[in-house]
Amino acid sequence: MKLYVLILSFLVFITEINSQVNTLSNQKGKISLGLVQSLNVSYRISSSSSDLEWMELGLDSIEKPNLGNSTAVLANIGLSERFQLNTGLSRAKMGYQYKEGSLIGHTYYREEYNFIELPVHLIYKTNSKKSYCYMSIGLTSAFVYNSSARYKLEGQNNELRMKLNSNITDFQFTTRFGLGMSFYLSEYWNLKSELFYNQALQSISNGPIKKSLFSTGLNFGLFRSL
Repeated sequence: MKLYVLILSFLVFITEINSQVNTLSNQKGKISLGLVQSLNVSYRISSSSSDLEWMELGLDSIEKPNLGNSTAVLANIGLSERFQLNTGLSRAKMGYQYKEGSLIGHTYYREEYNFIELPVHLIYKTNSKKSYCYMSIGLTSAFVYNSSARYKLEGQNNELRMKLNSNITDFQFTTRFGLGMSFYLSEYWNLKSELFYNQALQSISNGPIKKSLFSTGLNFGLFRSL
């Protein structure tokens, strides 16, 4: 259902672009560079074949969301008074964890996936003022550069780590939808804050139980116009 909402929102954006294509400015669009920090809650959507539903239900009963984060260097490129293109590079962490007591002999157990991301997002501003609300929608391509399980055994204080190399999908594509505000600080500086939802389009694992990661959270970014 969430994916259908994203697709519908994308179609609305395409319609809006077509209606305003003749209003694009002939002047060069403004460019701003910024550093963005995000905090999120991440989890997964699981699926399986009918003969493995019992295993899927079992995992659903013992797994829960995990905290994640991301750091990005982004560029906003003005296309018109209302539209901007947002792109850059980011590092993101997502995953999920097991509920306390669900694994015998462990005090906790979590799986974490670290990504290098290339986002391409379209931003629609609700007005042409220097401070404005906006909507964003787009696609992110991501490479998994590290995946690991972090856990503690009962009776031990040291955290242990185990690499998750098998059955991992190295490349991911993620859709994104966001609602945010940009605050005018000075002639060159803007502060942005955004609520967002990211949904992977494929499973992070090639195993019998498919798990598509998603995250929702809040980011803050400081941008300087060039």
